[in-house]
Amino acid sequence: MVRNIISLALVVIVVLTLLISKQCVNAQTNCQDVNTKLINCEPFMLGYLSKPAPQCCASAHDLVLAAYASRDTLRATCWCLKTAFQSFQVDFSYAEQITKFCNLKANVPLYPSVNCDTL
Repeated sequence: MVRNIISLALVVIVVLTLLISKQCVNAQTNCQDVNTKLINCEPFMLGYLSKPAPQCCASAHDLVLAAYASRDTLRATCWCLKTAFQSFQVDFSYAEQITKFCNLKANVPLYPSVNCDTL
C-alpha cells in the first residue's frame, strides 16, 4: 500500500514537472520531450526493476540519436537529463547502466558533477 502511494506520488511529480518544464538552452532540444522519453525508464532508474524495460531502451535509443545530431544538441540534452535526474533524485548508477543493458553506443557521462558545457 505504501509503495503504491509512493509510486503514485512519483507519477504526479513527473507529470507536474512535464507540464511546467521549460525549454533547454538549445532551441532544438526541448526538456519536456526529453522528460517524456525518460518516463519509460523511471521504474529502472528508481530501482524498482532489475533491468530497463524494452520501452525504456527504445526511448533511450531515440534520445541518443537526437543528442548526437550536433554538439549543441548533445549539451542541451545533457542539461535536460542532469536537471531531471537531480529533481527526481535518480540513482545515477542506474542511469549509467541503461547504455549497457540497452546496447547503446553512447559516451555521455551521467553523474551529478558532469559539466555539460564541455561535451
